[in-house]
Amino acid sequence: MQTVTKKDNFKLWVEKTNLISEEQGNLDNLYTTVKSDVVSSINEVFTMLNTKLSDVVEDQSPELGNDLNLNTHSITGTGDINITGSYTGTLATSVTGITQSLGDNSTKIATTAYVINSFAAIPVGGDISGTVGNAQIIPDAVGIVELDVVDGNPNDILSTDGNGALAFITPDLTVGGDLSGTLSTAQIIADAVNISKLDVNDGAEGTVVTTDGAGAMSFQRVFTETTVTPTAGQTVFPIVYMVGRIIVFLNGVKLVRDSDFTADNGTDVELTGGAALETVDRVEFHVFC
Repeated sequence: MQTVTKKDNFKLWVEKTNLISEEQGNLDNLYTTVKSDVVSSINEVFTMLNTKLSDVVEDQSPELGNDLNLNTHSITGTGDINITGSYTGTLATSVTGITQSLGDNSTKIATTAYVINSFAAIPVGGDISGTVGNAQIIPDAVGIVELDVVDGNPNDILSTDGNGALAFITPDLTVGGDLSGTLSTAQIIADAVNISKLDVNDGAEGTVVTTDGAGAMSFQRVFTETTVTPTAGQTVFPIVYMVGRIIVFLNGVKLVRDSDFTADNGTDVELTGGAALETVDRVEFHVFC
């Protein structure tokens, strides 16, 4: 800077003192708002520095000018993180979030509980009925195709090897109990069939099993003997029998059927020999089962 003297006129004074643009640069190149003089620009910078943020929390709505690099550090605190767009990355093993309730289609984290609640009531179809939370296999849905097994021969049975494998096998299993042999050669063992094995009530001693011809069995005596003292002149005697299974005796003499008597209705017998019976006579009826 040149020295100003009393002899200098105004023009020289200006030339000697106005050397800022040469030595300090052009004021128009300042980044400050005020560019008229250096003092004002310095004051503006000072004010800005005194009002700068001392902590990020002082900015209620901070914005990033570029990607945020955490540099191995974490963002911690209580609050929400709202992201518009897609998330790229790997979540930690344990993630804490608000469970969505059924019907909640918000953008909260879909936890396992939400998935279960949301899908439990969805109907299912095909070979199953009901809902996701209560699926049931429908009747007659599982056949050979659905089983992990190769089809076998007619009359084969499904068997397991005890190690988780199924297979159709030809059955010829060993039988026991009242039977001996195998399924293909089964034999009833000796003395296995008694009254308890028959569909019949036990009878009196000496009776035998008979059928009524309509599928029912019962114990009956081999035959019943009935002796009747006739009234004078009696020829018809009421007695129950099976046609063809009755023998008639008169005073110990066997009578001939269709010649000496008729017995064809199962409810009575008529003597036809012509003999006049007296009260001293004896008529015997032997009825067989």
